[in-house]
Amino acid sequence: MDTEKLLDEKDELIAHEDQLEVPVEPEEKVIEGKGSVDHNGEEEKDKQEKSVKENVASETSVVASSVPQPAAEKPAGEHGDNVAFVNSQIEKLIGLKDEKNFSDFWFYVRELNKMIFTLRGLQKEERSKFKERIGELCDETKKSQEEYKSKISKTSSVKLDRIRQMIDEALAFGTAHEELEKSFHKIEEANKFLREGKVQSEEGEETAEMSREDREQAKELVKAGKEKILDRKREIREGNFKTVTDKLTKISDQLLSTTKPHKIFDAIKKLRIDMKEMILDRSQLREIDDVIETIWKKAREKSSASRLHDTKSKLNGLQDLIRRKEKFIQTLDKEIKDLNVKWTNVKNDFFKNRVNEWIEEKKQKIEVTFKEIDSIQEKINFLNEQLKRN
Repeated sequence: MDTEKLLDEKDELIAHEDQLEVPVEPEEKVIEGKGSVDHNGEEEKDKQEKSVKENVASETSVVASSVPQPAAEKPAGEHGDNVAFVNSQIEKLIGLKDEKNFSDFWFYVRELNKMIFTLRGLQKEERSKFKERIGELCDETKKSQEEYKSKISKTSSVKLDRIRQMIDEALAFGTAHEELEKSFHKIEEANKFLREGKVQSEEGEETAEMSREDREQAKELVKAGKEKILDRKREIREGNFKTVTDKLTKISDQLLSTTKPHKIFDAIKKLRIDMKEMILDRSQLREIDDVIETIWKKAREKSSASRLHDTKSKLNGLQDLIRRKEKFIQTLDKEIKDLNVKWTNVKNDFFKNRVNEWIEEKKQKIEVTFKEIDSIQEKINFLNEQLKRN
């Protein structure tokens, strides 16, 4: 607050108080009668004296009625309360001065200076004493304020330099997620030091106080540093978001190609892992999750259709295999019949034994083929059951 301005206002209020003085009652008007002397006798003289007295009484009555009547006296209790109130406020000013709470001191001085001239029941002498005492406190406070300002000017600049150094350290970290967290931590550390941190004066005294100018400058430094880090974080988020959306576009394009669905699932899983190291805000994460959910659903549909196609292809293949094996059995049966005919016509015992061996081998092949057909049929039954359940 501008101390000089307050002192000027005080002088104006003092002048205003002089204009508020209770008007003094006018002095009683003295009227002199002008009687004429009657040389013919005392009777005329008496008449003139009587007339003069009546005129004097009449004019005195008129003057008395025109004089303002004094206001009714204020109750003694109200006067005492107002005096006590002003005294208590002066004591408050003394406390604020001693506490070096200059801002509040000048606020109450301004209000109290106005109040002194509006409180009812105070005498002129009392108002003068109060304004004189307040003036003394203003002078003392102004001197104390100047001394205090001079005292903290050096430590204030030291504290400001330390805060500036902490902000520079905060901005020196990199752009990785952990580095940005360190930047924010350092900014908070600087802000806490601004509020509570102490520096040592040349006399060895520690203080956390700063001049108003240095404190405001320090606040601006902290604010600007925090905004720079937030801007940096926003830029990184936007860059990360673009990277993720570009990758999702490529993954989505694979749905239209011949890419196997499991490769799409693998690509999404890898992207999720990469995103753990990225800085993204909630709205960006929600948008990314929606896109991933859509791609994942379509990939599952493609996978399901692919599985159905593969299952049917397997069924067709197994059924064709059974047909071929059945045909193989028929061929073996025919060959066995032919060998039986040869065995009947052959006279040589050695050759008959060889034919018997061939017939036995073919029977064994038929037995094995039937087992294979049973195994294949079991697979066909399993695949048919799978189709029913999907």
